[in-house]
This record gives sequence, C-alpha cells and structure tokens, in this order.
Amino acid sequence: MRTLFATFLITFLCFTSAVHCNSPPDDTQAWKNLIDRRAAEEAGGQKPPTVDPITWKQYWASWYDQIRISRALPWKRSEFKNKEDMVNYIKNARRAHGLPKYD
Repeated sequence: MRTLFATFLITFLCFTSAVHCNSPPDDTQAWKNLIDRRAAEEAGGQKPPTVDPITWKQYWASWYDQIRISRALPWKRSEFKNKEDMVNYIKNARRAHGLPKYD
C-alpha cells in the first residue's frame, strides 16, 4: 500500500511541478546541441575538435559518412525518420550559423 501511495505521490509531483522531477535528457536533443555547438565553434574560428589536423570540411564529411554507413538510427525514439534527416539537420544547423553546408 505504501508503494502505491508513493507512486501516486511521485507521479502527481512530476506532473504538477517540473522542479520536483526533471525528465532525463533526450539523446536526440543532446546530439542536436552538440551539432549546434560544433557549428558555433567553426563560425567562431576554432579548429575541429580532433587529434588529427583536418579541416572543418573534412570533419563534417566524416560525420555525414558515419551517419550514412551506420546500420540504423542511433535512437529508437527520435524525430529523425532516417539517416538523411540527421545529415540535413547538420546542414541546416551550419547554414543557420552562416556556414557552407558541405556535401
């Protein structure tokens, strides 16, 4: 009975106040934040975050290639319906920062 009451209480608090229960971060959103951060770094004149001395064009081309050759989408629940949706998100994020999309 206590377990049932505790479950109802936690559920109530989660739905009535976001302060009490923060939902775990969404993997898709975390990935999108990373893409936006990398595009901002490039727009800010920083070098790609790699050990090897590569250009941003090479960096993004490798992202596109890795996404396209992967077996499936990385997350089961995602706003991306296919791999090209993910590639297009990167291109649009870069375009939003005034950068070329690179193919």
